[in-house]
Amino acid sequence: MADGMNPEVLIRLLIDKQIKQAKWVVQDRSQIDLVNHAGVAVRETVMDKGAKRVGYLLYLNKRVVGVIGAKPSGALC
Repeated sequence: MADGMNPEVLIRLLIDKQIKQAKWVVQDRSQIDLVNHAGVAVRETVMDKGAKRVGYLLYLNKRVVGVIGAKPSGALC
């Protein structure tokens, strides 16, 4: 583990970096802004009441276009 960080934090930092390199904006659920950005990746989103969370929900032009599951290497889903 680098710098004493847990694997979940490390994978999230890596995914955030890759999303930003692809010219998308990464946001938390509490600060969603789909109006001022075309491509938005929203962290830790619950798809349906009572459902498990997804790592990132991807919006393009205000429409959901994909999901990224954020799991550390070797983790079982």
